[in-house]
Amino acid sequence: MDPLSLTVATLLVSRAAEAFGGAAGQGVWDGLRRLGAFVRRAVAGDPAGTDATDEQSGQSEEARVTALADALERRLAAEPGIREELAALLERAQQERAPSRFVTEVNDSASVGKIANIGDVRGNVSF
Repeated sequence: MDPLSLTVATLLVSRAAEAFGGAAGQGVWDGLRRLGAFVRRAVAGDPAGTDATDEQSGQSEEARVTALADALERRLAAEPGIREELAALLERAQQERAPSRFVTEVNDSASVGKIANIGDVRGNVSF
């Protein structure tokens, strides 16, 4: 099975999407919505793929993941150009994160030296 199709299907069908976006900000959820909308359009002509995007279809989660991944794989084989767009949407959804929250509590007579919190760094850092 195509890894991209399986990754996207698993993320959209399973509760992985909730875990992926659960602690994240609005940007991640927006990215997942864009990815989901793209996938629904991509499999619109495929009854098995369309059913797999419906949580109320009565199918098990595993069956829905397999059906959606198969439908995506068929679509990617029929129209290879959409692979890049699908991969880019997945990448964008993974990169859009909420700002991290860093909290330090100092209680009683604790002594705190230096604290540094560094997120994503592109380039050099020196202290």
